[in-house]
Amino acid sequence: SVVAPSSADSWPPGKHSPCAELHPDITLQTELKPEEKELFAKYARGRTSYLEWGTGGSSDIFTRLIDGPVYSIENFPQWCQAVQETPYVACRIAEGSMSFHCVDTGPVAAYGNPARKEDVPRFVDYVRGNEAFPNLLPTYDLVFDDGRSREAVAYQAYHHMTAESFLIVHDYPNRDDMERQYYRDIERYFDKVDSASRLAVFRKKMDVDPPSQGMIEEQALTYHR
Repeated sequence: SVVAPSSADSWPPGKHSPCAELHPDITLQTELKPEEKELFAKYARGRTSYLEWGTGGSSDIFTRLIDGPVYSIENFPQWCQAVQETPYVACRIAEGSMSFHCVDTGPVAAYGNPARKEDVPRFVDYVRGNEAFPNLLPTYDLVFDDGRSREAVAYQAYHHMTAESFLIVHDYPNRDDMERQYYRDIERYFDKVDSASRLAVFRKKMDVDPPSQGMIEEQALTYHR
């Protein structure tokens, strides 16, 4: 369910929030390396709408650069609620410029991974979590894919991006990395345009058939961390 006390749907793209100035101290941290933070800031600055899968440090740090509404989706409700109570984030919720969707996917292990295999089907709701926001925006300037089931999330995000939007994926493998090579499947639908360490920036391909809803659901059920 959506547990935010207010909705970002009334906050227009391009409108600046004063909350960063009112609450300059950053409460939450991120695991991004310095060069990854610099790259993220480069693509976040001046964006007019933002959607993220994976609530946390990004919600407190990089959304300060977004001039417009912010939407965040998380599958660990207790953490999702804790993030909403930090000063800057609470300010943005109260003014109506930030919304959260805390999806209950069942008991979680480290980093929100499912603790039980039988709960994997619940991640379909997480992947489609942006659809739960009332009057959701049709497209977003910037999308951050840093939660669970990242391939399925990227395919879902494809449908909510324009040719000018950017998708940022964390933990994206280089060609010589053995870990998470399955993430590279998203390049069927996206072109990588920039990267730093394991943070990669993409634009959607406009000359391919978009991923179907059936494919998105199948990928969510396959579940890769």
